[in-house]
Amino acid sequence: MAFKKSLSVLLSLATVSTAAAVVGTASAAEVEQEPVGNSYGLCDNIQDGVILHCFDWKYNDIKAELPNIAEAGFTSIQTSPAQKAEDLPDWGNAWFKMYQPQNFSISTSVLGTKEDLKALCEAADEYGIKIVVDVVGNHLRGNGYDVDSNLSRGSRSDFYHGWDGGIDYNNRDSITHGDLGMADLNTENAELQQIEANYIKELQSVGVDGIRWDAAKHIGLPSEGSDFWRVVTEQGLWHYGEILDQPGGDSERLMKEYTDYISVTDSNYGKDVRNATENGGVPGTIGNWCNRGISKNKLVYWAESHDTYSNNGEYGEASQFIPQDKVDRAWAIVAAQGDATALYFSRPSQTDKYQIMTGEKGSTHFTEAAVAEVNKFHNAMVGKKDYYSHNGSVASVTREGGGAVIVNGSGSGDVSIANGGGYCPEGTYTDAVSGGTFTVTSTTISGSVGQSGIAVLYDSSVVVTGAKVTATPGDSSFTTNTIDVTLSVKNASTGTYTTSEGASGSFTDGQKITIGANTNLGGTVTVTLKATGEDGNEVSKTYKYMKKDPNAVTSVYFDNSSYNWSDVYVYIYKDKSNNAAWPGVKMTRDSATGYFKYDVPDDFVNGAVMFSDGTGSDTNRYPADQQPGLELEDTTKLFSAGNKWEAYSPVIDTDSDTESDTDSEETVTVILGDVNDDGKVNLRDAALAQKAAAGVVSLDKKATAAADVTGDGKIRADDCVEIQRYDIKLQTSHEVGKRKTIAVS
Repeated sequence: MAFKKSLSVLLSLATVSTAAAVVGTASAAEVEQEPVGNSYGLCDNIQDGVILHCFDWKYNDIKAELPNIAEAGFTSIQTSPAQKAEDLPDWGNAWFKMYQPQNFSISTSVLGTKEDLKALCEAADEYGIKIVVDVVGNHLRGNGYDVDSNLSRGSRSDFYHGWDGGIDYNNRDSITHGDLGMADLNTENAELQQIEANYIKELQSVGVDGIRWDAAKHIGLPSEGSDFWRVVTEQGLWHYGEILDQPGGDSERLMKEYTDYISVTDSNYGKDVRNATENGGVPGTIGNWCNRGISKNKLVYWAESHDTYSNNGEYGEASQFIPQDKVDRAWAIVAAQGDATALYFSRPSQTDKYQIMTGEKGSTHFTEAAVAEVNKFHNAMVGKKDYYSHNGSVASVTREGGGAVIVNGSGSGDVSIANGGGYCPEGTYTDAVSGGTFTVTSTTISGSVGQSGIAVLYDSSVVVTGAKVTATPGDSSFTTNTIDVTLSVKNASTGTYTTSEGASGSFTDGQKITIGANTNLGGTVTVTLKATGEDGNEVSKTYKYMKKDPNAVTSVYFDNSSYNWSDVYVYIYKDKSNNAAWPGVKMTRDSATGYFKYDVPDDFVNGAVMFSDGTGSDTNRYPADQQPGLELEDTTKLFSAGNKWEAYSPVIDTDSDTESDTDSEETVTVILGDVNDDGKVNLRDAALAQKAAAGVVSLDKKATAAADVTGDGKIRADDCVEIQRYDIKLQTSHEVGKRKTIAVS
């Protein structure tokens, strides 16, 4: 997809439509809907709502995004596993290491600490959001020895099955006892069941509300001699299991038995819907397992999952290169339905299995109106029957006495589709996604679907009765003595505000206050807003405004030692403007730090940042196409190895050969392997080091320190080899590419 198109998606993140239906007939006006019991219209339980899969996100990144997640209508959030999974020797923090755990306890990881998870759960509660944690209960890492001692195969062989050598998917015993690439746990063992049940209790103790069970079909059932599911689910949390394809054997009977304890995934249905929308169409049927005797209130749907996106198609499905808008159309079909919950996948910035890293925040595309309005529709329609109709590339999901979601698999355009069951009340509706007009009769729904290919029709005005308070601008900085802030309150007649400068009072919608006069440069003013809604619940929000020195400069730094691009460009966008047409502005190398640097114009200090090599390549850029930029937050930041994006305060060496403050020894700061000091580590550096090793050229102190990557005080052939290995992205035994301060003589 062309960049301009993906950028237009990014720039619209802040504009989620709240258009209500314009009711044109008495029958539509008579529709009554009970307001949902919180200010975002979220559901009271996980199965009734929809789930956002914050795959690989840090707990604190999820917590920071909670207001947007609630506003987008997600009742629940699914995190990656919280079990210990230390770095794999070859792949570091690659996502799949989290599915090779070493214990059953909440452990500190790239995602955060146990305290971070608890803080996330507590913060989510304030928004009415539930937290679901992914649990790997079928297997542990490797052959069962590189795990915590109480689970080691060496001392507890009874904790493991003995079926080495893979799985025969035509044999149910093999499915529940065979090795899934790692030693299969003997989940029939009562002591092991209790260990896993205690882990569920631990998760519950920090506020977790639900569990996703990885590889659930590989864990046996009571009819197969295992009491596992009864033991681990008796804590009362909501549970669902990953059952890909089907469980094998007498599949319908087994699936019904699973649903005695947990909800289950309907992966084949997700595949069918995604394949249809990918090809510009819609599916011919609704559901899979629901047509085979499984109640929809025990099913979990999705448009794509972390497996379809992150496994390079190794298991027959690959969704990572399907355009997001086509996946969204599949989402609209599965999420518009009743009883089944649905899981929306936040896409990582990378698409290759081995480059998707744990701890990196994924896409926030879920705030788009085409996604959020479907979610809100889903929440508003709880308890209302659904009906699926399709005609050519167009489909409708109607809800009895409620409304309809229309999907045009080919995109925008005029449509006419059956009012399935006559469920959608007659009238004239405004599409909550695009603002277009639709006419509904007892038999037909007709109108024009917008660019997203999704239209949402219902009377949304009665859905949310809880108060909402906002301030404009939001969190930001200012360089003047004072700044005016406009306060907004919805679903309440008035609100109250307090500031860290001591001001307080009541406000009405649209009222302005002035802050900053009593705050010094570099200080921050906080403004806290509160209001009580029609539902009787109080809401509160706090905004921060930094009083910035007008002479201070916000800069962006880029560590090119990992990417080795010939040039580095920075593109910054905010609202509907940018610092320059794509690919942005060419960065200059900063001799003081060794990084590429760009001083950000004042208008973009709260913008979002993208980097590229300037060639227009879809691969030589970060974040990837269709992914949101990195938030600048009016803070000087460094993009460094491992795609880290963090606040940065440059430590400048005024002279790389100056003496230390404490002794006469000299130091230089270098990027190991960057012999020619151009900010990149590549074959040119290896060639220069080779010449130095052979005595053909002489290097100064700084170049010598950069070339001596092994740190033995001499430039040898092994230094050259290490630099070459780094350039072609092979593992090195030394810290090639890292910035180091080294003592020289």
